[in-house]
Amino acid sequence: MHVWASISICLEDGGTCEMYSLNADSKDRAHGESWADYCHRSCSEVRNGFQRLVDKTDFGAEASSWGLQAQSTRCLVFVAYFVTEADLANIAGKPARQ
Repeated sequence: MHVWASISICLEDGGTCEMYSLNADSKDRAHGESWADYCHRSCSEVRNGFQRLVDKTDFGAEASSWGLQAQSTRCLVFVAYFVTEADLANIAGKPARQ
C-alpha cells in the first residue's frame, strides 16, 4: 500500500470527474524503512509524479475524451490520499510498527 493521488475536474454543476488514469503513486514502504523516511519519500514521489502530469498532460484533450468541453479544465483539483501508520498496517493486515 502507498500514498496516491489523482486529478479531478470540478464541473460547473458541482459535480466532479475523477481522472484516475492521471495519477501519481508512491512506491510501497520498504522493509525496515522508518515511518518518517517513508513519509518524506512517498510525499516526494507523489509531488514529482504530479508535476510530471501537469507538464505533459493536455487536460483539454482529456476532458474531450470524457465528452466534456475543453474549457471544463478551468477548475482542476489534485486529490491526494494519505494514511496514518496504523491505517496502513490495518490495510495491509499487519500490526503497526512500534
